[in-house]
Amino acid sequence: MSSTQHIRRLYLICPEARVAAFNTWAASNLQEPGTGNWLSVGLNPTGDTALPVTHRHFCAALTEEDLKRILIRLCVLAALTQPSNWDSLSAVQKAQWIADNRPLIKAVTGVWFSVSANDGNWDNFNAIRIAEGLARRESII
Repeated sequence: MSSTQHIRRLYLICPEARVAAFNTWAASNLQEPGTGNWLSVGLNPTGDTALPVTHRHFCAALTEEDLKRILIRLCVLAALTQPSNWDSLSAVQKAQWIADNRPLIKAVTGVWFSVSANDGNWDNFNAIRIAEGLARRESII
């Protein structure tokens, strides 16, 4: 049994054009304090700070309820209906639904995300970001 309510790990990459709307929505809809600036880490294809930010990302431990809220929001943006029996699906069934629908959500919204158990065995977020053609925007010396 988990010692925390934050049993899910979400990694999310969002196009810069959607960042303000996501942060505003998060501040009004998620239970976590300080949710007004989830997407603060800038990305671009090279990571060079001289180039503009094209995307932002975050990785967070979430409650099942907050994860559900984010997934519902992504479904709304993608004109996709989340299963009405979501709460009764097993973790394996939820993971399969996410895997099956992630390409459509990304195609419509530009948002890429990964969900895993918050158990320390997370997806390799750096590899995901690199596969998406993005680098953390950092000073290059």
